[in-house]
Parts: sequence; structure tokens; C-alpha cells
Amino acid sequence: SIRIPAAFCGVAGHKPTHGLVPTQPGFRGWPTLSVFGPLARTVPDLALMLQVIAGPHPADPSTVVQPQLFHSAAMAPLDDLKSLRIAVSEDFGFATVDPQVRTAFRSAVSLLAELGCELVPAHPMTQDPVPLWWTIASAESFASEAWLLDRSDLIGEDSLRTMRMGEAISARDYLDAQHTRSEFSRAWGSFLESFDLIVSPGEQVLPFAVGQAEPSRSGPAAEGGWWGMDSVANLTGQPATGVPTGFNDRGLPFGIQLMGRRFDDERVLRVAATFEALARGTLARLPRP
Repeated sequence: SIRIPAAFCGVAGHKPTHGLVPTQPGFRGWPTLSVFGPLARTVPDLALMLQVIAGPHPADPSTVVQPQLFHSAAMAPLDDLKSLRIAVSEDFGFATVDPQVRTAFRSAVSLLAELGCELVPAHPMTQDPVPLWWTIASAESFASEAWLLDRSDLIGEDSLRTMRMGEAISARDYLDAQHTRSEFSRAWGSFLESFDLIVSPGEQVLPFAVGQAEPSRSGPAAEGGWWGMDSVANLTGQPATGVPTGFNDRGLPFGIQLMGRRFDDERVLRVAATFEALARGTLARLPRP
């Protein structure tokens, strides 16, 4: 949980490329989906924290040596983005997005356009990944935490439901899902060979009440899953930075997400810092839906 709390709290968050930050030794749950990443007030602060926590660790064989100057990149935002080709998508072709979020996103994209980058409406032609995510997450949750079922009184209802769903998933089902995931990741990787980044809404919905597990079932995002767009980077392992862009009349924050190629975290953070530097002085110009 990096991009959702960032978007809902009006701060910045960075989900790093899988393998960039060690996750072991640590919690076993969702071992192929989970990553650790920073939340901060600004993108340069994100980059500084990432500079500290990234790098190989002997306890986590999935980590790689990938030296990058995250902080210096974010501290030196570009004058413009004229050399970049950026895909723009409000819904990745499958998600249900709150109308207010769409309106705020379009305003943020118009601000991004002022930086001179080439903006192209586009996204990979892939299926809704939410069912795939559920299969992998449920199987890994049950396999990692089944012993906790004996203490179900200590587990939240949503977590308990996820674990119990995994009990019915066979090893073959799980491996089939991982194979499908590889195909999904290849599609996104191939897509980003033609683009430097893809920009999308920070979240599909506005923040909802503390203690509420998900948006109201009557809400516009309830039918298609309110977090489905987040699952893309979790499945592909690509880096994604959330940047706040403003607030609506109720004071609820909006944001954008910039997602890039695997291990291109430095570029994603530099572009995010460049956008943030422009947005900080012009947020008042963004219309409130």
C-alpha cells in the first residue's frame, strides 16, 4: 500500500521496480506482489528515501544491483519534457473511474502538456487484471498465513476472506496464473518500448471514510473494482510514482500516477519532480470538479 494512501492523503508515493528494494527478511504474505517503497511530502524526499533503501541484500536473492542516482535526479527537475513521448490513459481500457477523478485528471494532463512532451492517448490492449491479481494474491496469502486462521479473531474481515479464497486454489491454478501474468507483463513491457512513460489517474475513486473497507456499492467504481488500475504495476513489477495535483470542493485530494519501464525509476522520479515543480505553483489554476 503505497499509491493508494499517497493519493488519498494528498502526498507523493513511489512503488519501486520489483527487485530494487529488499523485502526479506520480512513478512511472507504476497511474496511475488509486494514491494516496499516510500511515502513523502515531495518527490525529492521520495527519491532520497529510495536512495537509502534500494540495493541488493543477501537475505533477499530477488534483489539486483542497479545503481541509480534517484535523489540527484529528483533534485534537478528538467526545464521541460520536450524529448519525451508519454502515453495518457484515464482507465487503461478496463477500469471504472469516478467522473470527478476523470475531470481532475484531464486538467492535470493539460498542465503536463505545458512541459512540451508528446502526449498520446494510448494503453496496452490487455484484459482487466483484477481476477488474475486475486488468484495470485489469494493463493500466496493462504500459503503464507494459513496458520493465522486459528486466530481469526485477530484478522480483519477482508484479509480473512482473501486467505480463505486461496484455500481452493490448486498449485496448477497458481502456476497457470503466473504464466498468464508473464504474458500480461510482456504486453506492458512491449507497449512501453514506444513510450517513455504512461500517465493515469492516481486512483479511480475519491478517498472514502476511515474504517470503510471500500467505496459505497452505489459508487461508480464499485462494479469494476476501485483499485484495479493499481494492480497493473504490482503484476508487471514496473515503477510508478503518485503525485498530488489538487483538491475538490470537499477538500479531498486528486493525483496522477506516472508509470515507467522496469528499472527506469530514476526517469520516472525525475519526470514526477518536474511535473510537481510546475504544479506546485499552478494548482490554483486547476478547476475543481
